[in-house]
Order: sequence, then structure tokens, then C-alpha cells
Amino acid sequence: MASSRALSLSGGVRVARLVHPATHPVLLPARTTWPPAFGRRSCMRSMATATPTLESEQRDVASHAGDAPAVHRPTMEPGAFQRLPIVASAKELVRTSVRRASRVGNNNKLKNEAAKARNRASRAMDTLMKEMCGPLGQYRSGFPSRERLHPFDAALLDLTVGAERYRRTLAQLEAFKKTAVQVTKMYANRAVKASNMREAIEIREEALAQVELALTTGAAVVDELKDIARNLRRLPVVDLSGATVALVGAPNVGKSSLVQLLSSGLPEVCDYPFTTRSIKVGHFFVDGMRHQVTDTPGLLARPDPERNAMERLTLATLLHLPTSVVFVADLTGQCGTSVGKQWAIRQELKARFPNKPWLDVCSKADLLEAEFRVADAHRAGQGTTQPPEALTTAVEWAVHVPEALRVSATTEQGLDGLKVSLSDTVRAALESLDAWVDAEEA
Repeated sequence: MASSRALSLSGGVRVARLVHPATHPVLLPARTTWPPAFGRRSCMRSMATATPTLESEQRDVASHAGDAPAVHRPTMEPGAFQRLPIVASAKELVRTSVRRASRVGNNNKLKNEAAKARNRASRAMDTLMKEMCGPLGQYRSGFPSRERLHPFDAALLDLTVGAERYRRTLAQLEAFKKTAVQVTKMYANRAVKASNMREAIEIREEALAQVELALTTGAAVVDELKDIARNLRRLPVVDLSGATVALVGAPNVGKSSLVQLLSSGLPEVCDYPFTTRSIKVGHFFVDGMRHQVTDTPGLLARPDPERNAMERLTLATLLHLPTSVVFVADLTGQCGTSVGKQWAIRQELKARFPNKPWLDVCSKADLLEAEFRVADAHRAGQGTTQPPEALTTAVEWAVHVPEALRVSATTEQGLDGLKVSLSDTVRAALESLDAWVDAEEA
């Protein structure tokens, strides 16, 4: 059975606890009015910095690493896309509305036939307007503006659908709804003013045909919205009630394998709409609390403008979520990214996110025993020196990052120690946040 210090397996070798800074990238103003949907602590833990674009946030983090980040107060919890309304197809919406409007019968309380015909035509237009505009209004209110989204959801929106397409579609939907109201009201007014029964009947029949044609032509925006909703519902949901541990590093360094070994059960597999690659999200427990562990898309050592959507997703995860970072390095040369470039990625992330709880892991340790022996001997003779700006070999890495855990998913070497360190990292992060809230309340 698991010890209280481990995640799910027995304790293993005790690993030095990571030092968690007193400060944390999640900051709030001294006076805060909490949205009703959030508790004070859960809201504080879910807050993250945000500016209009991912690129500008990254530049700000890079250039002001020592400054307190800007405060962003989202009005929605993460996972808003899972609550989007079900959107009917444009064809189905128009046909259903016209069919119900055509079934409106006469008001038999009226004795005058012309009055009956005018009343029927007017009520048919009213029914058509309600059947069309009711769902359209629900769609519009059910799709939150980008500004209301949690920063992580906003970043996902930018990387999948695109902020401009999202805003444009919602604006077109609103315009289409107004057009539907205007057209049906126009025909309803004409029907009311009909001079006789025949004219009222002709107006009703013309209205149903012309309105169906006009709405069918303009209803393409509904299908566009349906496609957007389908893509957004497939995005991952992040639970901020517990800690999130993000495994980061270059592609193919073994992050996915570690996620599967660390998880208390089989990890979920989420297919992102902007890639065919699967992302594994697992869960583990510390002190009875459920937390998430995920392998983020691999990063390459290159400037931001050259990074693809998957790399930007990794940066968005670190920017917008209160994550602890587990940096996974493959020093064997098998992953396709050199040791030197992996070091450059590590140094970049350390500079961008100086306040993140951080844990270094060397994967595939069973293939690096010789290199580790050389590094250990070097440290025994000379001690640990200041890490250089660049290094190129596994021995140099092991010398300058002695605290890195040596882990193998194949032999399960070092997994118990990794679980203990993750437990300590999660506790440090949560205790730091709770202490901050207690101090503010005092």
C-alpha cells in the first residue's frame, strides 16, 4: 500500500524537497470581489495572468521576469467549452421554424373571414420569428465572449478556432437574428394591413416562401457556429481544485510514458482538433486530493514566431495555469533533440517562469549509467559549479544539475523517488497559496 508520502506506490528513497518560492505567479489585488461561482481559495488558485495575445504575454514574461504579473480576473471557470449549447444545423432550424409557422390555424373566435386571414398570417410570422430567434438567442448567450473566458480557455480558443473567426461568427449570428426579426415583422405588418382575405392569404404564403429562402441563404453562419462548437467541445478540461503537474521538454523525451506510470489509472487520451497527436492526461492523489499530471507538447529551441500551435499550447499551459513544472530531458541522443538544444529549452523556460515549482528529471537513466558515474566522480572531486549558459554532453548536464532525478520508464528506476518529489512539490505549491490567502485575510 502507498505510504503517506508517495502518490500510489511505496515511498522509496527520500528525495530532497524542492524549495518553493514564497512568491507565486498567481497574484491578486488586495481587495477582490469574488464571483459567486468561486470560493475564495479555489478562485485564487484558478486566477492566472492574461493579456490580449499569447505572444505579448510571452514577451512580457521574458522581459519582466522579476516583476509581478498583470492581474486578470476571469468571470468563468475553465471548461466553459463543455457547457456550450447544442447547435442545430441551419437547414434543420429553418425547416422546423417554417413548418411550425405554416401550421398556425385560424382564430375561430373571429367571425370576419378577412380578419381571420390577417390574424392567421400575422401569428404565422410571429411563430416563425420565435422559432428562429429563440434558438439563435440561446446560441448567442451560450457562447461566451473571449474576454469572459479563463485565460487558458482563451489561449485554446486562439490556437484552435482563432479569436477573429470566433468573434466574427458571433457577430454574424447576432446580425442574422436581427435580420430574421426584421423580415418576419415586415410581413406581419403587411398582413395586418391586408384589405381582404385573399390578399392576407397571399401575403402569408409569400412570406413563408420568401422568408424560408432568405433565412436559408443567411443561415450559413449557424453551420459555422455548429462547427466551432464541435471543435471547442473536444478541448481538454482543466480542474483547478487541485494542482496540475506539467511534464515539459523536447519532443520524444519520454513524457507520455512517465504520465502513464505516474497516474493512478490509465490516463485519458484527448485528440486535439489542431493535431492528430494524442495528449495523455493522468491523475494522481496527494493527501486524498486528486491532481492532474499531463505531458505537454514538445518544445523546440527556436524563436516564438517559428513555434507551431502545439508548442504555443505548452507555453499557454505554463502561462495560464498554476502548474508545477517537471522538466524531462533525454540525454541519450535518441529523442532527436541534442543535449545542447534541450539545455537551451530548459534555460528559456526557467527564465520565463522563475516562480514555478520546478523538478528536473533525466529519462532513460538505464542507458546513461556510465555517464552518470563519470559525473558523480567529477562532483565528488570538484563539487558542483555554476551551470554554464551552454552545454553539450550528458556528463555536463549531470554535473551541473545534480538534483535531477534519474528515471527509467523501462526499468522503473527512480519512479518511487519521483513520486515522493511530486508529492512534496504539490504540497509546497498548495501550502504557499493557502498561506498567501491566510495572510491577505488577516
